[in-house]
Amino acid sequence: MAESTKSVPSSLGALGLALALAWLVAPQRGSLDRELHTAIVAQGGRRVSRSPPTWQHDHFLSPAELVHVEHAIAAMPEDELPACALPDDSPRRCGILPVGNDTVLLGVVDRLGALFGANATLLASGIPVVRLRSGSPGIGTHLDHFHGGPMPAATALVYVSAMPEGSGETYFPATGLKVAAVPGRLLAWTNVAGDHPNQRATHGIRPIPSSAPHRDILLIPMDRAGDEDAMATGRLHAINHHVGADLTLRSESPPSSECDGCNPCLGRRLRAVRGLLFGTVVAYGCEACCDGEDPP
Repeated sequence: MAESTKSVPSSLGALGLALALAWLVAPQRGSLDRELHTAIVAQGGRRVSRSPPTWQHDHFLSPAELVHVEHAIAAMPEDELPACALPDDSPRRCGILPVGNDTVLLGVVDRLGALFGANATLLASGIPVVRLRSGSPGIGTHLDHFHGGPMPAATALVYVSAMPEGSGETYFPATGLKVAAVPGRLLAWTNVAGDHPNQRATHGIRPIPSSAPHRDILLIPMDRAGDEDAMATGRLHAINHHVGADLTLRSESPPSSECDGCNPCLGRRLRAVRGLLFGTVVAYGCEACCDGEDPP
């Protein structure tokens, strides 16, 4: 009896030690990255970069959905794709694809919400479309922002048009990541680190040859602000407004350390413990903060 009583404090001590180790080596990044990672991977996507956190879903649109979306965009009158708050002769055009009672587009809206664990009801009135015309020089490196406003917490885009190899691809200079514009593919990333722009989310678009078709994409910003539900619950909302390329944010915004919020660099043994507990030895987005690397 005495032996069994003594084992209780011993067990509690072991449990306390395990919890303390878990807290020490747990991912310390903001909840947004973890929420998106969990939701996107559960829907068949995969992470392609940790800093900025970036995900890719190669078959987000089915072949039938893709054809439907292509035809719906092609049916939009030219005056519904005006220049995106830029000079009228700009090759970058922005519009809102009407959804209405279109069951295919409503299905796409529902799956976008599920993919991000987001409220997508605003998209039921229309999905933002961005076109880069044939012969466009592309878009230089930039950070996304709402026209005349702040940055969205995250950006999602769905490629619609087939492009020649290397044309119209999205690239992130800080990581060397290059994502080809493959029709039906979804690409998403977070734009912020804490309260500041994540400079590593700076990205650009490669030029479109004059012999290539227009480059059409669905471009959906995600944010937690904007209405009472988002403010009260903290849930992401898919926004049916356009984002623009702000080429000034890189130099004018307060610098943010990509290591803010990361757990301290761990020794070999603690990295091994963290790997067993979480399947990764460095917290999401923190791989550049330490000299350790995730196992293959």
